[in-house]
Amino acid sequence: MRSRLVTFAALATVGLGVVVGCGSQTSLDSSAPCRSDGDCASGQTCRQTKSPGQTPQVAAPNPCQLLQTCTDPAQCPSGYVCSAYMGTAGGAFACPPMVCQPPCQEGACPTEQRCDDDGVCRYQPCDEVGAPACTEHYRCDPAAAAAGGTTPQAIYGSDVASAANPTREKGRGCVPKRCDEDDGFVCRDLWSCDPPNATNEPSGCTPDPCAESGECESASYICEPPGDSPRPSGTDRHGCVVRNCDEGFPCMYMPDGATNYSHCDVGAERADPYGCVIAQCDEEPGCPAGYICEPAEPTGDSRGCRLVRCDEPAGAVCPAGYVCDPTATSSSGCKYDASATGGTGGTGVGGASGSGGSSAGGVGAVGGTGGTAARGGTGAGGAGGSGANGTGGSATGGSGAQGGTGALGSGGASAAGGTSAAGGTSAGGSAGSGMTGMCVAR
Repeated sequence: MRSRLVTFAALATVGLGVVVGCGSQTSLDSSAPCRSDGDCASGQTCRQTKSPGQTPQVAAPNPCQLLQTCTDPAQCPSGYVCSAYMGTAGGAFACPPMVCQPPCQEGACPTEQRCDDDGVCRYQPCDEVGAPACTEHYRCDPAAAAAGGTTPQAIYGSDVASAANPTREKGRGCVPKRCDEDDGFVCRDLWSCDPPNATNEPSGCTPDPCAESGECESASYICEPPGDSPRPSGTDRHGCVVRNCDEGFPCMYMPDGATNYSHCDVGAERADPYGCVIAQCDEEPGCPAGYICEPAEPTGDSRGCRLVRCDEPAGAVCPAGYVCDPTATSSSGCKYDASATGGTGGTGVGGASGSGGSSAGGVGAVGGTGGTAARGGTGAGGAGGSGANGTGGSATGGSGAQGGTGALGSGGASAAGGTSAAGGTSAGGSAGSGMTGMCVAR
Protein backbone atom coordinates (compact mmCIF):
# COMPACT_ATOMS: atom_id res chain seq x y z
CA MET A 1 0.00 0.00 0.00
CA ARG A 2 2.87 2.32 0.84
CA SER A 3 4.24 1.79 -2.69
CA ARG A 4 0.77 2.66 -4.02
CA LEU A 5 0.78 5.90 -2.06
CA VAL A 6 4.24 6.75 -3.39
CA THR A 7 3.03 5.99 -6.90
CA PHE A 8 0.01 8.25 -6.38
CA ALA A 9 2.22 11.08 -5.11
CA ALA A 10 4.45 10.76 -8.15
CA LEU A 11 1.43 10.64 -10.43
CA ALA A 12 -0.03 13.72 -8.76
CA THR A 13 3.28 15.55 -9.27
CA VAL A 14 3.35 14.56 -12.92
CA GLY A 15 -0.29 15.58 -13.29
CA LEU A 16 0.48 18.99 -11.76
CA GLY A 17 3.34 19.41 -14.15
CA VAL A 18 1.05 18.63 -17.05
CA VAL A 19 -1.49 21.21 -15.92
CA VAL A 20 1.13 23.90 -15.34
CA GLY A 21 2.72 23.19 -18.69
CA CYS A 22 -0.54 23.77 -20.47
CA GLY A 23 -0.11 27.49 -20.24
CA SER A 24 2.60 27.39 -22.90
CA GLN A 25 2.10 28.53 -26.47
CA THR A 26 -0.02 26.29 -28.66
CA SER A 27 1.25 24.72 -31.85
CA LEU A 28 -1.59 25.95 -34.07
CA ASP A 29 -0.52 26.99 -37.51
CA SER A 30 -0.32 30.75 -38.08
CA SER A 31 -2.73 30.64 -40.98
CA ALA A 32 -5.87 32.59 -41.86
CA PRO A 33 -8.28 33.25 -38.97
CA CYS A 34 -11.72 31.61 -39.15
CA ARG A 35 -15.07 31.08 -37.46
CA SER A 36 -15.93 27.74 -39.13
CA ASP A 37 -14.65 25.31 -41.81
CA GLY A 38 -16.46 27.36 -44.44
CA ASP A 39 -13.89 30.15 -43.97
CA CYS A 40 -10.94 27.90 -44.83
CA ALA A 41 -9.46 26.70 -48.11
CA SER A 42 -9.97 23.18 -49.44
CA GLY A 43 -8.06 20.64 -47.38
CA GLN A 44 -8.14 22.82 -44.26
CA THR A 45 -10.27 22.85 -41.13
CA CYS A 46 -11.04 25.60 -38.62
CA ARG A 47 -9.37 24.74 -35.33
CA GLN A 48 -10.53 26.80 -32.37
CA THR A 49 -7.78 28.45 -30.38
CA LYS A 50 -7.88 29.01 -26.65
CA SER A 51 -9.28 32.28 -25.37
CA PRO A 52 -6.88 34.80 -23.77
CA GLY A 53 -6.01 33.68 -20.26
CA GLN A 54 -7.60 30.27 -20.78
CA THR A 55 -5.57 27.08 -20.45
CA PRO A 56 -6.60 23.80 -22.07
CA GLN A 57 -8.36 21.42 -19.72
CA VAL A 58 -6.37 18.33 -18.85
CA ALA A 59 -8.04 15.26 -17.40
CA ALA A 60 -6.93 14.87 -13.81
CA PRO A 61 -5.74 11.42 -12.72
CA ASN A 62 -8.25 9.32 -10.78
CA PRO A 63 -6.65 8.60 -7.39
CA CYS A 64 -9.37 6.04 -6.63
CA GLN A 65 -7.76 3.70 -9.17
CA LEU A 66 -4.75 3.42 -6.86
CA LEU A 67 -6.85 2.06 -3.98
CA GLN A 68 -7.17 -1.68 -3.44
CA THR A 69 -10.81 -2.60 -2.99
CA CYS A 70 -11.69 -5.40 -0.59
CA THR A 71 -14.50 -7.25 1.14
CA ASP A 72 -12.40 -9.20 3.67
CA PRO A 73 -9.20 -8.42 5.66
CA ALA A 74 -7.53 -11.51 4.11
CA GLN A 75 -7.43 -9.63 0.78
CA CYS A 76 -5.20 -6.89 2.22
CA PRO A 77 -1.39 -6.83 2.69
CA SER A 78 0.08 -7.42 6.10
CA GLY A 79 -0.39 -4.44 8.40
CA TYR A 80 -3.51 -3.17 6.59
CA VAL A 81 -7.19 -3.51 7.38
CA CYS A 82 -10.26 -3.75 5.15
CA SER A 83 -12.55 -0.91 6.15
CA ALA A 84 -14.68 1.93 4.81
CA TYR A 85 -12.57 4.41 2.85
CA MET A 86 -11.86 7.43 5.07
CA GLY A 87 -9.61 9.45 2.76
CA THR A 88 -10.40 12.58 0.77
CA ALA A 89 -8.21 11.88 -2.28
CA GLY A 90 -11.21 10.98 -4.41
CA GLY A 91 -12.52 14.53 -4.78
CA ALA A 92 -14.97 14.39 -7.69
CA PHE A 93 -14.32 10.67 -8.14
CA ALA A 94 -16.29 7.94 -6.36
CA CYS A 95 -13.81 5.74 -4.53
CA PRO A 96 -14.65 2.12 -3.54
CA PRO A 97 -16.65 1.87 -0.30
CA MET A 98 -14.28 -0.71 1.24
CA VAL A 99 -10.52 -0.51 0.69
CA CYS A 100 -7.26 -1.77 2.18
CA GLN A 101 -5.72 0.97 4.32
CA PRO A 102 -3.59 1.42 7.43
CA PRO A 103 -5.31 0.83 10.79
CA CYS A 104 -7.15 3.81 12.25
CA GLN A 105 -5.73 5.97 15.04
CA GLU A 106 -7.74 7.13 18.01
CA GLY A 107 -9.37 10.47 17.27
CA ALA A 108 -8.98 10.11 13.50
CA CYS A 109 -12.32 8.42 12.79
CA PRO A 110 -15.36 10.24 11.33
CA THR A 111 -17.83 11.92 13.65
CA GLU A 112 -19.79 9.53 15.92
CA GLN A 113 -17.39 6.67 15.15
CA ARG A 114 -14.64 5.17 17.28
CA CYS A 115 -11.40 3.35 16.51
CA ASP A 116 -11.83 -0.29 17.59
CA ASP A 117 -9.00 -2.60 18.64
CA ASP A 118 -8.79 -4.20 15.18
CA GLY A 119 -7.97 -0.81 13.58
CA VAL A 120 -11.38 -0.27 11.98
CA CYS A 121 -13.60 2.79 12.55
CA ARG A 122 -17.12 1.83 13.59
CA TYR A 123 -20.25 3.31 15.09
CA GLN A 124 -20.91 2.25 18.67
CA PRO A 125 -23.29 -0.72 18.52
CA CYS A 126 -26.77 0.09 19.78
CA ASP A 127 -26.78 -2.95 22.12
CA GLU A 128 -23.73 -1.84 24.11
CA VAL A 129 -24.16 -0.47 27.61
CA GLY A 130 -24.37 3.31 27.50
CA ALA A 131 -24.88 3.48 23.71
CA PRO A 132 -27.30 6.12 22.40
CA ALA A 133 -30.78 4.88 21.57
CA CYS A 134 -31.85 4.34 17.97
CA THR A 135 -33.57 7.20 16.21
CA GLU A 136 -37.37 7.44 16.24
CA HIS A 137 -39.09 4.73 14.13
CA TYR A 138 -35.96 2.51 14.41
CA ARG A 139 -35.23 -0.40 16.80
CA CYS A 140 -31.99 -2.05 17.90
CA ASP A 141 -31.47 -5.36 16.04
CA PRO A 142 -27.79 -5.82 15.07
CA ALA A 143 -28.42 -9.26 13.55
CA ALA A 144 -31.14 -7.96 11.22
CA ALA A 145 -29.00 -4.94 10.29
CA ALA A 146 -26.03 -7.15 9.40
CA ALA A 147 -28.18 -9.51 7.33
CA GLY A 148 -29.16 -6.73 4.91
CA GLY A 149 -25.65 -5.98 3.64
CA THR A 150 -23.70 -2.76 4.10
CA THR A 151 -26.01 -0.40 2.16
CA PRO A 152 -29.38 0.51 3.72
CA GLN A 153 -32.52 0.06 1.60
CA ALA A 154 -34.54 3.15 0.77
CA ILE A 155 -38.00 3.47 2.29
CA TYR A 156 -40.60 4.23 -0.39
CA GLY A 157 -43.85 2.79 0.90
CA SER A 158 -44.11 5.26 3.78
CA ASP A 159 -44.19 9.06 3.74
CA VAL A 160 -43.46 9.40 7.47
CA ALA A 161 -40.77 12.05 7.94
CA SER A 162 -37.67 10.78 9.73
CA ALA A 163 -34.55 12.60 10.92
CA ALA A 164 -32.56 9.37 10.80
CA ASN A 165 -29.35 8.91 8.84
CA PRO A 166 -29.99 5.42 7.37
CA THR A 167 -26.25 4.70 6.99
CA ARG A 168 -25.50 5.64 10.59
CA GLU A 169 -28.49 3.70 11.93
CA LYS A 170 -27.50 0.58 10.02
CA GLY A 171 -23.90 0.92 11.18
CA ARG A 172 -25.10 1.05 14.80
CA GLY A 173 -27.31 -2.01 14.31
CA CYS A 174 -30.61 -0.14 14.13
CA VAL A 175 -33.29 -1.16 11.62
CA PRO A 176 -36.58 0.53 10.58
CA LYS A 177 -39.68 -0.48 12.50
CA ARG A 178 -42.24 -2.03 10.19
CA CYS A 179 -45.76 -0.78 9.71
CA ASP A 180 -47.18 -3.42 12.10
CA GLU A 181 -44.91 -2.39 15.00
CA ASP A 182 -45.51 0.29 17.60
CA ASP A 183 -44.13 3.64 16.40
CA GLY A 184 -43.35 2.00 13.06
CA PHE A 185 -43.42 3.53 9.59
CA VAL A 186 -47.02 4.16 8.47
CA CYS A 187 -47.91 3.24 4.88
CA ARG A 188 -48.58 5.99 2.37
CA ASP A 189 -51.66 6.31 0.15
CA LEU A 190 -52.21 3.40 -2.27
CA TRP A 191 -49.96 1.18 -0.11
CA SER A 192 -51.02 -1.44 2.46
CA CYS A 193 -49.25 -2.94 5.47
CA ASP A 194 -48.20 -6.45 4.47
CA PRO A 195 -44.72 -7.25 5.93
CA PRO A 196 -44.56 -10.90 4.77
CA ASN A 197 -44.80 -9.79 1.13
CA ALA A 198 -42.73 -6.61 1.42
CA THR A 199 -39.48 -8.26 0.38
CA ASN A 200 -37.66 -5.08 -0.71
CA GLU A 201 -39.48 -2.47 1.36
CA PRO A 202 -38.08 -1.87 4.90
CA SER A 203 -41.37 -0.31 6.06
CA GLY A 204 -43.32 -3.54 5.45
CA CYS A 205 -45.72 -1.74 3.09
CA THR A 206 -46.73 -3.09 -0.34
CA PRO A 207 -48.27 -1.20 -3.31
CA ASP A 208 -51.96 -1.70 -4.03
CA PRO A 209 -52.55 -3.10 -7.57
CA CYS A 210 -54.26 -0.57 -9.83
CA ALA A 211 -56.76 -3.28 -10.78
CA GLU A 212 -58.09 -2.96 -7.23
CA SER A 213 -57.69 0.75 -6.57
CA GLY A 214 -58.04 2.04 -10.14
CA GLU A 215 -55.26 4.56 -9.43
CA CYS A 216 -51.62 5.05 -10.44
CA GLU A 217 -48.74 6.78 -8.71
CA SER A 218 -48.74 9.67 -11.22
CA ALA A 219 -50.72 11.11 -14.13
CA SER A 220 -48.03 9.87 -16.56
CA TYR A 221 -49.45 6.37 -16.17
CA ILE A 222 -52.78 4.76 -16.93
CA CYS A 223 -54.25 1.64 -15.30
CA GLU A 224 -56.53 0.33 -18.02
CA PRO A 225 -55.57 1.59 -21.49
CA PRO A 226 -58.41 1.67 -24.02
CA GLY A 227 -56.50 -0.35 -26.59
CA ASP A 228 -53.21 -2.03 -27.44
CA SER A 229 -51.60 1.00 -29.09
CA PRO A 230 -47.79 1.30 -28.96
CA ARG A 231 -46.33 2.92 -25.84
CA PRO A 232 -43.02 3.03 -23.93
CA SER A 233 -42.29 -0.14 -21.97
CA GLY A 234 -42.42 -0.39 -18.20
CA THR A 235 -44.97 -0.04 -15.41
CA ASP A 236 -45.16 1.75 -12.08
CA ARG A 237 -45.28 -0.06 -8.72
CA HIS A 238 -49.05 -0.48 -9.02
CA GLY A 239 -48.98 -2.14 -12.46
CA CYS A 240 -49.98 0.96 -14.45
CA VAL A 241 -48.55 1.44 -17.96
CA VAL A 242 -47.13 4.61 -19.51
CA ARG A 243 -49.62 6.82 -21.36
CA ASN A 244 -49.17 7.44 -25.09
CA CYS A 245 -50.35 10.58 -26.87
CA ASP A 246 -53.80 9.11 -27.57
CA GLU A 247 -54.19 8.80 -23.81
CA GLY A 248 -53.06 12.27 -22.87
CA PHE A 249 -49.29 12.39 -23.33
CA PRO A 250 -48.50 15.84 -24.88
CA CYS A 251 -46.52 15.84 -28.12
CA MET A 252 -44.09 18.78 -28.06
CA TYR A 253 -41.25 19.71 -30.41
CA MET A 254 -40.51 23.46 -30.40
CA PRO A 255 -36.92 24.07 -31.59
CA ASP A 256 -37.62 27.78 -32.08
CA GLY A 257 -39.49 28.09 -28.78
CA ALA A 258 -42.60 29.38 -30.54
CA THR A 259 -44.11 26.77 -32.88
CA ASN A 260 -44.95 23.15 -32.04
CA TYR A 261 -43.89 20.94 -34.95
CA SER A 262 -45.12 17.68 -33.36
CA HIS A 263 -48.52 15.98 -33.45
CA CYS A 264 -50.06 12.71 -32.28
CA ASP A 265 -50.30 9.86 -34.81
CA VAL A 266 -50.06 6.57 -32.90
CA GLY A 267 -49.07 3.75 -35.21
CA ALA A 268 -47.44 5.98 -37.83
CA GLU A 269 -44.14 4.72 -39.23
CA ARG A 270 -42.28 7.82 -38.01
CA ALA A 271 -43.94 7.89 -34.58
CA ASP A 272 -41.83 7.78 -31.42
CA PRO A 273 -42.69 5.37 -28.55
CA TYR A 274 -45.35 7.81 -27.29
CA GLY A 275 -47.02 7.97 -30.73
CA CYS A 276 -45.78 11.50 -31.52
CA VAL A 277 -44.64 12.48 -35.02
CA ILE A 278 -42.45 15.46 -35.92
CA ALA A 279 -43.73 17.19 -39.04
CA GLN A 280 -41.34 17.28 -42.00
CA CYS A 281 -40.69 20.54 -43.82
CA ASP A 282 -43.21 19.75 -46.57
CA GLU A 283 -45.95 19.26 -43.97
CA GLU A 284 -47.81 21.86 -41.93
CA PRO A 285 -46.66 24.20 -40.45
CA GLY A 286 -43.62 24.11 -42.78
CA CYS A 287 -40.30 25.79 -42.03
CA PRO A 288 -39.79 28.83 -39.79
CA ALA A 289 -38.89 32.26 -41.18
CA GLY A 290 -35.41 32.39 -42.69
CA TYR A 291 -35.50 28.71 -43.71
CA ILE A 292 -36.65 26.87 -46.81
CA CYS A 293 -37.68 23.24 -47.30
CA GLU A 294 -35.00 21.16 -49.02
CA PRO A 295 -34.83 17.66 -47.49
CA ALA A 296 -31.90 16.54 -49.66
CA GLU A 297 -29.66 19.41 -48.50
CA PRO A 298 -27.00 18.07 -46.05
CA THR A 299 -26.93 21.37 -44.14
CA GLY A 300 -30.64 21.06 -43.28
CA ASP A 301 -32.09 20.03 -39.92
CA SER A 302 -33.92 16.80 -39.04
CA ARG A 303 -37.13 18.19 -40.60
CA GLY A 304 -35.43 19.07 -43.91
CA CYS A 305 -35.40 22.83 -43.36
CA ARG A 306 -32.23 24.68 -44.30
CA LEU A 307 -31.09 28.25 -43.79
CA VAL A 308 -31.74 30.63 -46.70
CA ARG A 309 -28.27 31.30 -48.14
CA CYS A 310 -26.80 34.74 -48.60
CA ASP A 311 -27.10 34.57 -52.43
CA GLU A 312 -30.83 33.84 -52.28
CA PRO A 313 -33.71 36.33 -51.91
CA ALA A 314 -34.13 37.46 -48.28
CA GLY A 315 -31.13 35.31 -47.42
CA ALA A 316 -28.62 35.49 -44.62
CA VAL A 317 -26.56 38.67 -44.24
CA CYS A 318 -22.85 37.98 -43.95
CA PRO A 319 -21.11 39.58 -40.95
CA ALA A 320 -18.15 41.93 -41.16
CA GLY A 321 -15.07 40.22 -42.56
CA TYR A 322 -17.13 37.76 -44.61
CA VAL A 323 -18.30 37.73 -48.21
CA CYS A 324 -21.15 35.85 -49.84
CA ASP A 325 -19.78 32.90 -51.83
CA PRO A 326 -22.29 30.38 -53.27
CA THR A 327 -19.53 27.73 -53.31
CA ALA A 328 -18.89 28.06 -49.56
CA THR A 329 -19.55 24.97 -47.46
CA SER A 330 -21.16 26.93 -44.60
CA SER A 331 -24.95 26.72 -44.23
CA SER A 332 -25.28 30.49 -44.77
CA GLY A 333 -23.02 30.66 -47.85
CA CYS A 334 -20.79 33.22 -46.14
CA LYS A 335 -17.03 32.79 -46.36
CA TYR A 336 -14.19 34.52 -44.57
CA ASP A 337 -12.59 37.25 -46.68
CA ALA A 338 -8.84 37.40 -46.07
CA SER A 339 -8.49 40.66 -48.00
CA ALA A 340 -10.72 42.43 -45.49
CA THR A 341 -7.94 42.34 -42.92
CA GLY A 342 -4.87 42.51 -45.11
CA GLY A 343 -2.99 40.20 -47.44
CA THR A 344 -0.34 37.66 -46.53
CA GLY A 345 2.83 39.68 -46.27
CA GLY A 346 4.51 42.27 -48.44
CA THR A 347 6.63 45.26 -47.45
CA GLY A 348 5.54 48.86 -47.85
CA VAL A 349 8.20 51.14 -49.35
CA GLY A 350 8.67 54.62 -47.88
CA GLY A 351 7.94 57.76 -49.88
CA ALA A 352 10.70 59.76 -51.53
CA SER A 353 12.33 62.40 -49.37
CA GLY A 354 11.87 66.10 -50.06
CA SER A 355 14.83 68.26 -50.99
CA GLY A 356 16.25 70.79 -48.51
CA GLY A 357 16.13 74.57 -48.87
CA SER A 358 18.94 76.22 -50.87
CA SER A 359 19.56 79.20 -48.62
CA ALA A 360 21.59 79.19 -45.43
CA GLY A 361 19.50 78.28 -42.44
CA GLY A 362 16.84 76.63 -44.59
CA VAL A 363 14.73 73.79 -43.19
CA GLY A 364 14.86 70.38 -44.86
CA ALA A 365 11.65 69.15 -46.38
CA VAL A 366 9.60 66.49 -44.58
CA GLY A 367 10.30 62.94 -45.73
CA GLY A 368 7.66 60.80 -47.35
CA THR A 369 5.25 58.61 -45.40
CA GLY A 370 6.20 54.92 -45.01
CA GLY A 371 4.26 52.34 -46.96
CA THR A 372 1.35 50.48 -45.38
CA ALA A 373 2.15 46.87 -44.54
CA ALA A 374 -0.31 44.11 -45.31
CA ARG A 375 -1.00 41.50 -42.63
CA GLY A 376 2.37 40.48 -41.23
CA GLY A 377 4.24 42.90 -43.53
CA THR A 378 6.66 45.69 -42.54
CA GLY A 379 6.32 49.31 -43.60
CA ALA A 380 9.65 51.10 -44.11
CA GLY A 381 9.80 54.77 -43.17
CA GLY A 382 10.55 57.39 -45.81
CA ALA A 383 14.00 58.97 -45.91
CA GLY A 384 14.32 62.42 -44.33
CA GLY A 385 15.10 65.44 -46.50
CA SER A 386 18.49 67.18 -46.29
CA GLY A 387 18.83 70.88 -45.58
CA ALA A 388 21.87 73.05 -45.95
CA ASN A 389 22.77 74.54 -42.54
CA GLY A 390 19.17 73.91 -41.62
CA THR A 391 17.10 71.35 -39.73
CA GLY A 392 16.96 67.83 -41.12
CA GLY A 393 13.73 66.63 -42.60
CA SER A 394 11.61 64.08 -40.71
CA ALA A 395 10.26 60.80 -42.01
CA THR A 396 7.05 59.13 -40.91
CA GLY A 397 7.17 55.36 -40.27
CA GLY A 398 4.87 53.03 -42.15
CA SER A 399 1.67 51.88 -40.47
CA GLY A 400 1.06 48.11 -40.20
CA ALA A 401 -2.42 46.71 -40.72
CA GLN A 402 -3.63 43.36 -39.33
CA GLY A 403 -0.64 42.78 -37.09
CA GLY A 404 1.91 44.37 -39.43
CA THR A 405 4.73 46.53 -38.00
CA GLY A 406 5.86 49.79 -39.50
CA ALA A 407 9.62 50.37 -39.30
CA LEU A 408 10.97 53.66 -37.98
CA GLY A 409 11.58 56.28 -40.58
CA SER A 410 15.20 57.33 -41.07
CA GLY A 411 16.13 60.80 -39.84
CA GLY A 412 16.97 63.55 -42.27
CA ALA A 413 20.62 64.26 -43.02
CA SER A 414 21.81 67.61 -41.74
CA ALA A 415 24.44 69.90 -43.14
CA ALA A 416 26.66 72.03 -40.90
CA GLY A 417 24.67 73.21 -37.94
CA GLY A 418 21.62 71.18 -38.99
CA THR A 419 19.69 68.84 -36.65
CA SER A 420 18.31 65.51 -37.79
CA ALA A 421 14.70 64.70 -36.95
CA ALA A 422 13.66 61.45 -35.34
CA GLY A 423 12.06 58.87 -37.57
CA GLY A 424 8.35 58.06 -37.20
CA THR A 425 6.95 54.99 -35.49
CA SER A 426 3.97 52.86 -36.29
CA ALA A 427 1.77 50.60 -34.21
CA GLY A 428 0.83 47.13 -35.37
CA GLY A 429 -2.68 46.62 -36.66
CA SER A 430 -5.28 44.68 -34.73
CA ALA A 431 -6.64 41.32 -35.84
CA GLY A 432 -10.04 41.02 -37.46
CA SER A 433 -12.94 40.84 -34.99
CA GLY A 434 -14.95 37.66 -34.42
CA MET A 435 -12.22 35.23 -35.50
CA THR A 436 -12.03 32.47 -32.91
CA GLY A 437 -9.94 29.89 -34.75
CA MET A 438 -7.22 29.36 -37.35
CA CYS A 439 -7.33 27.44 -40.62
CA VAL A 440 -5.00 24.41 -40.46
CA ALA A 441 -4.40 21.37 -42.63
CA ARG A 442 -6.82 18.52 -42.03
